[in-house]
Amino acid sequence: MIVVDAPAPPTWTMRLYAWVRASWLPAVLCGALLIVATSSLTAARWVNESARYTNTLWLGALFGAALAASRFRPRAVFAYSLVLGLAVVAEATGRVLPTFAQAQGSPWPEIIWGMHVRALTLFDQVGRWATAIAYGETLRDNRLFIALAALLLWSMGLWLMWALIRRRQALAGLTPLAIGVAVNNTLADRPAAEYAMFLAPMLLLLGHSAYHRARADWEKRRISYAEYIGADWAVNTAVATVAIMLLVIAAPLLGTPSGWRVLNDLFRSAHSRTADTASRLFGDVNPPRAPGPAVTARTPDLSLIRNPIPRGDETVMWVTVSDPAPPPPEAPAVGGLPPSHYWRSQVFVTYTGQGWEPLNADDSGRPDPQIGPPWGRYILHQQYEIVAAHGRELFAVNAPVTASAGLNVIALPLEADAVLRGEASLTTYSVTSWATRREAIDPAGATTDSSALARADYVQLPASLPQRVRDLARRIAGEAPTPLEKAERVQAYLRANYPYRLDVPSHAPEQDAVDYFLFDAPGGNCNYYASAMVVLLRALDVPARVAVGYVMGSFDFERGAYRVSADSAHAWAEVYFPGSGWIEFEPTANRPALSYGRPQTTETMVAVAPRASAPQLDGFVLALIGLTTLALAIACRGVLRHFHRPARPEPAVRLYWQIRRALAWAGLRGTATTTPDEFSAVVAPKLAKDGRLGAALAQATALYEQTLYGSRLVRAGELWRTEQLWRSARGEWLAIWTRELRRWFTIGEKK
Repeated sequence: MIVVDAPAPPTWTMRLYAWVRASWLPAVLCGALLIVATSSLTAARWVNESARYTNTLWLGALFGAALAASRFRPRAVFAYSLVLGLAVVAEATGRVLPTFAQAQGSPWPEIIWGMHVRALTLFDQVGRWATAIAYGETLRDNRLFIALAALLLWSMGLWLMWALIRRRQALAGLTPLAIGVAVNNTLADRPAAEYAMFLAPMLLLLGHSAYHRARADWEKRRISYAEYIGADWAVNTAVATVAIMLLVIAAPLLGTPSGWRVLNDLFRSAHSRTADTASRLFGDVNPPRAPGPAVTARTPDLSLIRNPIPRGDETVMWVTVSDPAPPPPEAPAVGGLPPSHYWRSQVFVTYTGQGWEPLNADDSGRPDPQIGPPWGRYILHQQYEIVAAHGRELFAVNAPVTASAGLNVIALPLEADAVLRGEASLTTYSVTSWATRREAIDPAGATTDSSALARADYVQLPASLPQRVRDLARRIAGEAPTPLEKAERVQAYLRANYPYRLDVPSHAPEQDAVDYFLFDAPGGNCNYYASAMVVLLRALDVPARVAVGYVMGSFDFERGAYRVSADSAHAWAEVYFPGSGWIEFEPTANRPALSYGRPQTTETMVAVAPRASAPQLDGFVLALIGLTTLALAIACRGVLRHFHRPARPEPAVRLYWQIRRALAWAGLRGTATTTPDEFSAVVAPKLAKDGRLGAALAQATALYEQTLYGSRLVRAGELWRTEQLWRSARGEWLAIWTRELRRWFTIGEKK
């Protein structure tokens, strides 16, 4: 006798491999669709930060795939995706969650506080949207567009994967996304080839889905088909896709007057190039280039906050200071680092709503160098060598007290404060300043000053300043008791919530510049950061002003001096503390943060510096990472359950084993080899007094055998009557179960 081993059942790895093999092509095509759609939306540039809403398309697709692989019912999926979609839209619009750098380097109370402020600001913004829409006002806030676009793209991505995986309807899932990309490309006047690139994977996916749906139908109806029909189907689909792509690309050229003009220009250009070949081959050399403009020491122009920031890598000046030199990069970090300084040239006091006006300084009340520096300051000597053209406003560390010949130390109000002026032809000079020790600031310094008139200049705000700016200032400050804590909170809020960017779109002429930056702009440069901090502090009755000049630059170890380039042009905020004077604050996100109230040790500055230079991952990206991880976990769980769950039994089989399990609890069990008829024969005498229970078992056994071995399907009425009989026999089963339980207790007492 020959024994043939039965084939081993497939393992879960074999099933996973089969699933991946069957699904890799649709996954690749879906990825290509999403890439092309995201690229088209980004290239349209409806707003400057298109990633805030285009990323929701991918996020919706990931969650759609995870939900489609789960066992959730459609109603539960709709409710769950709606709530989650609103949360994603809120994050894309208001950036409530912290960035990766904030979550990594900030304590939890500060993180929660920042989320609280951003959530309240978003809530207020939604209220303003509703009011503007109700009264028919014009909205100049692009975040409403971001919110609507994010919600729409989230829904498209989720519906795409749900329709493909759960409902097996490729056309229904692809239609909304195809319409959205078509509308985007039409309104943005994108080239037709871009939409053809979207149609290619879409048509291939439709062909792939149609083939597998047809093959499943053939196998279900047991219709034979050739094995190579899949290759024929794929070739035909590819040919149709290429033909449609070529038609889409050629349609604008052949079907519109502008297309014919393009063709005519193309042939005309080719003819012209052919005629000019000889002259170009033997043409003369290129004319000499005109000399570039001379390097100029230009600081940010704050007459209008929207003015661009000077750029360039040219050297503007060299500065030598009496502070110790920083350690070389290869040296180990030991001890404290030297203080950082700003080379200040001008201060601005009067805010106009669009820009700043400089302070009118006189020569009265200049600091007396014989008295010595006040508390919290020390003597710093500087030597400047300016190699670029410059004006009369020269540079010095806050606050200069003496300077070399040819310079005027112009005093400013409010204690030991001055700026430098000199001739434009002056290239080298030396200055002595009373530099700030930031760790020596008195945190409990009062905001009052003996000179009310002088102080009023530094808390001035225009009457046209929107009320929402003042409300935001109070919300940020919270219950902060001292001016230093208020300044630090405002500085931290601006650094954490507004991205640094140079290409800031212009705002409406009638809109306040700071209001635009705080609520509508996609980001800003140092002009916006410094202006916003000063305005917010003035709204809290804290004296503040804007200063311009250059940041410290890079230290040249061979020369022993700081090299200051054109890129170092900068604007920052200065806050007044009685007894300490004017203290610099750095609200701009791309610059290293400054610490206050404690010594600037190596550990402190090393911990702070990477936060400014590291890539800024906004809250949406952090939410994307977290939600993607959750989606992958749900998807993996759904895949594993898909491979491990047994086939759902027929209703009659499920009812029979439900009765068998109930009887087993009552002590009526059978062995593994007992057939249903044998079990009924054994149990029937024991159920002679329980007529309904015995009848339910007999009918369930008959339906069970008919389902597995009979040629006739079980009718719904038969199954319903058996279920009703089983429900009516629950009392008899409970009596048997009670007797069995009492018997077990009796056996236990005898033992």
